[in-house]
Amino acid sequence: MQGLCSQTTTSLVCKRLFPTQLSSRNGATKLKQLLLHMAMKITSVIPALDSTTPIFASSFTMELIKKRLKEFGIFLSSRLKSFRVRNRFQAGPFEVEPIRVTHSIPDCCGLVLRCGDGTIFHTGDWKIDESPVDGRIFDREALEELSKEGVTLMMSDSTNILSPGRSTSESVVASSLLRHVSEAKGRRVITTQFASNIHRIGSIKAAADLTGRRLVFVGMSLRTYLEAAFRDGKAPLDPSTLVKAEDMDAYDPKNLLVVTTGSQVRVTG
Repeated sequence: MQGLCSQTTTSLVCKRLFPTQLSSRNGATKLKQLLLHMAMKITSVIPALDSTTPIFASSFTMELIKKRLKEFGIFLSSRLKSFRVRNRFQAGPFEVEPIRVTHSIPDCCGLVLRCGDGTIFHTGDWKIDESPVDGRIFDREALEELSKEGVTLMMSDSTNILSPGRSTSESVVASSLLRHVSEAKGRRVITTQFASNIHRIGSIKAAADLTGRRLVFVGMSLRTYLEAAFRDGKAPLDPSTLVKAEDMDAYDPKNLLVVTTGSQVRVTG
């Protein structure tokens, strides 16, 4: 399952960390893997999982999982279980119900895990976007029903949740992007983002279309996520329409909009 905190580093060099494989003693069934969404940091964990452990995920997340498993030569279709929101399924001792939440990645969900000892609600990463660009809104109705049922433990994971105010909707970001790109007439424009932010790619695509620019992706991870979204029917554009990074010099800079990664900087001290 998605972790609840990032690692704190005390040196410039850090070994890759993997979650401990949790299992009961005396040969009992191992914990099944429930993926709430697929940020880039989570993809590195997939090959470290036990090769026979069932993996449950939404359709978009599953496309990314398939690619990762194939890269390491450990793809086994029988262990992959796709789910849909509000459709309950069994995972070990738990009855699991995925609930739609909004985030920058498509198909994000929280999970309600019910068993004889109580009910756990794991939100996954989330924000409340009242006007998400894909139209898939936060499922308030499901949460209201859950509140009436009662929750034994709630596990919530949301960046900056202790800060006052609300997160900006992606639709607002889209308007701002269009304004800035429109003002950069005659110049090359470079945007930066998380590779997994498919909704942002849609906003950038809209700005490029309205200003007569073509898109260039610089970075393999951007293409990986876009191609997964395209296979799952959730991509804002066809990957084949992108200008290749190595062909950029053949175009006038004013006719291009370059998208790259590397948008997050963390200051520690």
